[in-house]
Amino acid sequence: MAEIGATPGGGMYRLTLSDDDRRARDLLVAWLAGLDSTVTVDEMGDIFGPRGGRDESLPPVITGSHLDTQPRGGRFDDVLGVMGALEVLRTLRDHDVGTLRPVELVDWTNEEGSRFAPAMLASGVWAGALDRDWAWARTDADGFRRGERAAPVRPRRGGRARGRRQRWPREPAAGRHRNGRDTRCAATAALRPASRRAHSR
Repeated sequence: MAEIGATPGGGMYRLTLSDDDRRARDLLVAWLAGLDSTVTVDEMGDIFGPRGGRDESLPPVITGSHLDTQPRGGRFDDVLGVMGALEVLRTLRDHDVGTLRPVELVDWTNEEGSRFAPAMLASGVWAGALDRDWAWARTDADGFRRGERAAPVRPRRGGRARGRRQRWPREPAAGRHRNGRDTRCAATAALRPASRRAHSR
């Protein structure tokens, strides 16, 4: 994971919904698939990797963080939260440990707001604190709108978490949202690469 978007000196440059972010997301999904996790993606591009529990009626324990980084961020720039959650799922699987509640890994999109302000944009929509269409209308330093690529979704079976999700597609899937706007999966179809010059410090 640290090789994707690596910079000299051990840092990272992996802005949200850039080509490198897409590569990181695809790698995470491949690892989750190796754990037989049914990966889903919500309308903001948040990735969820669930592991079942003995009582599926209970809300899951959700753990994770985000794979995208600040401009010239550190290699553990909250990526550690996602990798730690992945290691928990692997350890539970390797030692055949069952849990009462489901355990679910999450990779939030644009959590720190380094490309699309404000911070906690996608998780705020998931929690019901921010309006989805308002979040989709946020623009980056180059004027590129957050909602230019969005995920066509369907309700997740069981509906424990807020927001609608779809299973992770292997290829970007063309679709149409309920407002008629052409859509593609935000998590697999990378936006136009963000300008490094616009984010230089």
